[in-house]
Amino acid sequence: MRVKDIQPKSRTHWDHLFQVGQSINKFEAIGGNHGRLLPDSYASIDTMVADIDAATSHVHFLVYIWLSDTNGRKILEAIKCPAKRGVICRVMADGLGSRILIQSDEWQQLRQSGAKTAVALPIRRTIFAPLFTRVDLRNHRKILVIDNRITFCGSQSCADPEFRIKAKFAPWVDAVIRFEGPIARQNQILFAADWITHVDEDITDLIMEPVGHFSHGFVAQAIGTGPTCRYSAMPEMFESLMYSARKELLITTPYYVPDEPMQAALCASGRRGVETTLILPAKMILGSLPLQVAATMQISSLPAFASSSL
Repeated sequence: MRVKDIQPKSRTHWDHLFQVGQSINKFEAIGGNHGRLLPDSYASIDTMVADIDAATSHVHFLVYIWLSDTNGRKILEAIKCPAKRGVICRVMADGLGSRILIQSDEWQQLRQSGAKTAVALPIRRTIFAPLFTRVDLRNHRKILVIDNRITFCGSQSCADPEFRIKAKFAPWVDAVIRFEGPIARQNQILFAADWITHVDEDITDLIMEPVGHFSHGFVAQAIGTGPTCRYSAMPEMFESLMYSARKELLITTPYYVPDEPMQAALCASGRRGVETTLILPAKMILGSLPLQVAATMQISSLPAFASSSL
């Protein structure tokens, strides 16, 4: 179902924004979706576990950080159950963000349960790795697709909010929405692209399956970026959204080191009377003192609109 199938009028108020999104990886805005914002990390993981347990066809899971803690083990055990009963489970984790789990016995046990596993952007285990691989190029996607109809979108890593490997920055506060509807197909395509890149398995049949009928719901669009997209893709999307705000603009981000056009877009929002709120963590994980100084300078130069920190 396309936008025009859900909304009879030929154009919508947000068509110009959907057009920017479509220019990035050709996904059209699509209607008929239902979504639910989950209250916290534990609720997000528990909802994922319940949906994985109810899977009948397949479970596709891709994540950047996967730790062997309470939430991490919940997902591990959840995927083993449908895999053992014959549901196709494809699991991929980033070679850097999930390296400890990938090198553990638990990863082997996941494979032994029947799940298919893969490592996204693996890193050579040698001191010369930086000379031959882009260690800085990582797969930060967090995708869960179940039976081609349920998907999740948000910042949730496969880890406890206490995030014990960097406990001084805890708790990690993540926002996750559970979607049900045609939008799951777009996340499926993103997963398939990464899977086929690393695994000699053609899963395009899942992409070609007819989209089932869903009752009328809201319009949504997935956007996935990477090295093959133009560098300005997401800055263009964010800036377009900022300049489109008329009443309220609410931004929450774990990092704040914007380029000049994005900083200008945010400032312009506050200056034209839009209620603008920027939510930042009390401790930003920026990795270096120069980045910390840059972030502090950018924040201090913002106009006096409302802002708060977690």
